[in-house]
Amino acid sequence: MVEDWKRRAERAGVSLSKFVIERVLDSIRREDGEEGYLSRADLIKRLRNTEEEVKRLREENRLLRKLVENLDNEL
Repeated sequence: MVEDWKRRAERAGVSLSKFVIERVLDSIRREDGEEGYLSRADLIKRLRNTEEEVKRLREENRLLRKLVENLDNEL
């Protein structure tokens, strides 16, 4: 059990004690039904999705700017 926790903490990039504390607090908050509470894993997932969306939108923005520039040059 402890070895599994150590591996999970290592994958999460935190110390074992911080890993255990986060899991206990997560469990308590879920049990209490704390409104709007997201676990660390959920926050990481949201962050990754948001970063992907930002990257996609930046690329789209870059292409649209290039299009506008090309249209301006044609006029």
